[in-house]
Amino acid sequence: MQAHAIVELEEGSLNVLVGHRDGGDVVVDRSVRLPLPDLSQASLENALRSVGSDLLMGAKGVHVVLGERRVFHQLATLPKLGEKDAVAFVSREAMRHANIHSRDDLLLHTRLVKRLPGGKLRVATTAFSKALWRPLAEAFAAQQVEVLSLQTMESCLALSREAAGAEPVAIIECNGNRARFLVCAEGAAVQVRRFLISGGGDDNEMALATQLTMELPRTLDWLRETGQPTPKRLVIGTRVALGDESLQMLNVEDDAIIVRSVMPVVPAEGQATPDLGLATLLHHVANGRAPASLLAEPELRLPAGPAVLLTTFAAAGVAVLGGFSAVVDGGQWLEQQASQRQVEMEAQQLESSLMEREQQQAPPVDPGVDAGLQAALQMRRPISRLLAEISNLADDNVHIDSLKFASKSPVVITGFAEGDTRQQALAAMVRFHSKVDALPFLVPVDQEEMHEASSGYRFKLGLAWRNQ
Repeated sequence: MQAHAIVELEEGSLNVLVGHRDGGDVVVDRSVRLPLPDLSQASLENALRSVGSDLLMGAKGVHVVLGERRVFHQLATLPKLGEKDAVAFVSREAMRHANIHSRDDLLLHTRLVKRLPGGKLRVATTAFSKALWRPLAEAFAAQQVEVLSLQTMESCLALSREAAGAEPVAIIECNGNRARFLVCAEGAAVQVRRFLISGGGDDNEMALATQLTMELPRTLDWLRETGQPTPKRLVIGTRVALGDESLQMLNVEDDAIIVRSVMPVVPAEGQATPDLGLATLLHHVANGRAPASLLAEPELRLPAGPAVLLTTFAAAGVAVLGGFSAVVDGGQWLEQQASQRQVEMEAQQLESSLMEREQQQAPPVDPGVDAGLQAALQMRRPISRLLAEISNLADDNVHIDSLKFASKSPVVITGFAEGDTRQQALAAMVRFHSKVDALPFLVPVDQEEMHEASSGYRFKLGLAWRNQ
């Protein structure tokens, strides 16, 4: 059993989450909250001393999640640029918004969300100053705890299934006596507002309901004033302890949909429920899909489009025709034939390289995956298991219309989720989607659609075969 450990840092508390993958589930073995007075090096060192190796259950390191108000998140549209120019562009924007004066003092992660017509790029960015991270990194080093990656709480919440889709979605999650209102779109954090829960923490339902009733209208007004779209779907996090009656008290838009988040992991008996962001990160890490770290050098990988491939083959064709025009005798003819074959081989290699580059958007598989399963998946596609699993995962409220697959093409699932109410239909679709994402021989790709129908939701899920 390979243990994966996550440590969340936010002023007031330090949360430790340890879990492992058990078949198709990710099980939470430890979920502990410890006091953390502030985000200083001394306070963190004292807290880490109480963690110890026993609590981490032999994990080789920790993934650190930082909840800090000075972190910068943005989902922006860029003009048609190359990879280096796009990274330089978002770096300048992050430095301006975060008031950072030197590029060397910037921790930055950026990724391509989608290409837009005209060559424009939709890019998600997360950044903050190294000066904020440096004392925390020294505290981990002093306690000999290896940091495997650095994430932000907002980016982890945006990884959740509830945040998928092009339409903006609001997520409310709590951590002790602090609440976070996050607006996500296309799997990226857009805007965030934090506020204190007066009169208690996330275990005091009355205090929490009262605070949210006051804060939600202010937050929606703030979004309108800043020119941001108002989300029509509000997701309640796993640590927001509100009953159905309290949810009905929340003062939100009349046409807004309020849904509860679906826990992507299974807490062991006696373990506290982790918040949605940490649970989502643990699910990704345990399934070999850990997001990129802010400690890594920023890069923006742009998949090669059809125009690039066509230009490459056109150039190869021109080179071959130009060579044939210079043939004057049999010896030169043979030489040109050999040159033609060489060009054709290079073109095929280039095509394969470009296809592999597009597929590199999916993170590599965790080396801890069973070697026998990995070898089997490299030899053939488990089609019979795919048909059986998809059929078994669809409950009474989910109807599968079609299941399309091929050796190299994506696996496409279309269907319909219904229920007595829109909330029930949406919850049924989310449950099915989460179970499909947990299948070990598939990885999700950005080819998902959802639209409302008369009595539920129609959906289209895109996945790819896991080749490693």
